[in-house]
Amino acid sequence: MAAVEESSAGGNWKGAALRAVGVALTLLACFFVWKAVRGQADEVLPYLSSREFLVAGISCSLLWVLLNAVLGLLWRELLGLTGSEVGRLDSVRISLLTQVAKYLPGNVFHFAGRIVLAGSLGISKKRAGVATLLEAVFLVGVASLISLRLIATLPYGPWVMGAGLVLFLVAVSFAKKKLERLWREVKLERSGLVRILALAVVFSLLVFVIQATMFFWIESTLFGGLDLSPWQRLELVSASWGAGFLVVGSPGGLGVREYVFSYFADSGEVGPRLVAIAAITRLCSIAGDLLSLLLGVILRKRQK
Repeated sequence: MAAVEESSAGGNWKGAALRAVGVALTLLACFFVWKAVRGQADEVLPYLSSREFLVAGISCSLLWVLLNAVLGLLWRELLGLTGSEVGRLDSVRISLLTQVAKYLPGNVFHFAGRIVLAGSLGISKKRAGVATLLEAVFLVGVASLISLRLIATLPYGPWVMGAGLVLFLVAVSFAKKKLERLWREVKLERSGLVRILALAVVFSLLVFVIQATMFFWIESTLFGGLDLSPWQRLELVSASWGAGFLVVGSPGGLGVREYVFSYFADSGEVGPRLVAIAAITRLCSIAGDLLSLLLGVILRKRQK
C-alpha cells in the first residue's frame, strides 16, 4: 500500500513539474509575443477599428466553430474503433461544449470534459479515453508531417524536432502505466478499420485546412495578402498548433503558437505582419470557442 502511494505521489510530482515547465514556457512566449505586437502597434491598430476587421473576425470565429465540429466527428470515428457508437450530432455537441475548457491551466480539460460527457451517453470512460488519446495522436501526426519540411529548414530545425520528440516521450513516460492499462482493457475493433483510419486522416487534415483558411482570410482582408503559397500557410498553422499542443500545461497553446509566428516574422522569411495575424487568429479562436459553448448548450437543451 505504501509503495502504491509512493508511486502515485511520484507520478503526481512529475506531472506537476511538467505542467510547471509548460506554464513557464507559456509566460515566456507571451512576453516575446507582447514585445513583437507592441513594436508593430502603430501599424496594426488602424486595422482593428475597420469594418474589414469586424467582417474577418466574425467569419473566422464561425470557421473555428466549424473546426470544433470537425473535431467532434474525428472523435466519433475513433470512438467507433473502440467498439462504441455515438451519433454525429451527439459527438459534435460534446466537442462544442468542451473546447473552451482548453484555456484552463493544463490544456487537458477539454479532453477530460469530453470523457466525462461521454458517460451520459452510456460510453465507458476508458473507451472514451482511448478514442481521445487516438485523436491526439492523429492530430499531432498529421501536423508533424505537414510542417516537417518547414521545421527542417530552420537554422535549428533538427534541434527543434529533437526537443519536440523528447518532450513527447517524457509526457508519454509519465502516463505509461495508465496508457498500458487502457490498451489492455479496451480492444480495438478491426471491422471497418481502413474506412475509420481514412476518415480520421481526412478530419485531422481538415482541422489544419480550416486554420489555414482563417489565416488567409485575415491576411487578405486586413493586410492585402502576403507572398505565401497555400501550402506555406498550411505549414505555418500546423507547426504552430503542434508546438502549442506539445507544451504541456500551456492553456490552449496560448502564447506558444503566437511565438512560432513571431519567430518567422523576426527572421524576415515571411513578413512582420505575421504576429498581428496570429494575435487576431487567437482572438477569433477564443470567440469561436465561446460561440461553440453557446451552440452546444442550445443543442443540449433541444435534445432533452
